[in-house]
Amino acid sequence: MALDRPLVRAPEFPPVEWLNAPAPPSLADLRGQVVLVDIWDFTCINCLRTLPTLRDWNTRYEDSGLVTLGVHTPEFPFAREPQAVRRAIGRLGIRWPVALDNEQEIWVLFANRVWPTVYLVDRAGYIRFRREGEGGYVELEAAIRALMTESHPGVAALPPPLTSDQEQPGGGICLPATPELQIEAVGNGPLPEDDGISLAIPEHRVAGAFYVEGEWRAVRRGLALESERGEIVLPFQGFAVHAVMAAAGDDPGLGAWLEASLDGQSVAPGCFGQDLQLREGATGLRVDTARSYDILQSVGPGLHELRLHLVSPGTALYAFSFDPCLQPASFSRSDPC
Repeated sequence: MALDRPLVRAPEFPPVEWLNAPAPPSLADLRGQVVLVDIWDFTCINCLRTLPTLRDWNTRYEDSGLVTLGVHTPEFPFAREPQAVRRAIGRLGIRWPVALDNEQEIWVLFANRVWPTVYLVDRAGYIRFRREGEGGYVELEAAIRALMTESHPGVAALPPPLTSDQEQPGGGICLPATPELQIEAVGNGPLPEDDGISLAIPEHRVAGAFYVEGEWRAVRRGLALESERGEIVLPFQGFAVHAVMAAAGDDPGLGAWLEASLDGQSVAPGCFGQDLQLREGATGLRVDTARSYDILQSVGPGLHELRLHLVSPGTALYAFSFDPCLQPASFSRSDPC
């Protein structure tokens, strides 16, 4: 691990709304402390997978002087709503201040490129370390500890560093996976924004696209079901499947039930993602608020096909993402998929 030289000062935050903060934080007021800035989005699966580690660091290093700040730069239009972000940070257990970067002002000031990206700012306000994407936690924590030791030489020992199974070399199996799919990947024709169009699932389907049946309409960055019923067919490769979806009105008190099948059969218990459940003999998931849903996990290698049967008009789909790696914890499952 090598820290960057103190050449580039972190830009001051513009006047945006902050959540979890009695007053907007200022990097100038935080001089003398080490600041971790996490640029993220609550629909981004890579961002969500970094959060347990960030929560751990915030808890263990807060008393030693680490200040954690989140910058929520939304990828989809619904993620611009402050109430949606407020629900997400409550659901995800985020205790640190979070800026609502709806106009990508902070993203641009930091010359950011991807979700998530973590920046470490030293006591003099210089950016000394940047980590793009998930993983690299051992190196990132070493940078945190080095900056904290540099900022407070001679202070009491820091807490022991985090150890993570994900950081052990050769700990997981990684294979090619389908890339993230958004609205442009509809395989059976473009959808108009003004009017709905009735589509049917074609016989020939390939990975790298998804297919819809029923009457659908394009909405901003997504697709919305107009008919009473519909279907989504997703050929894919990957160990896990996640989908960014929303129900009509995005009212947490309401919701839509989606039945799921894998390769023409009921989803085996070993393949259940965190949001998949068995209800009255049917396997599926309940879509209530707009967020990323964990549908499948521990799926075997090769090409598979997920089908989602929708029974609620207004249900919207924004993206699918896939995991290329299977973690060691899945190797010894008693109910393999």
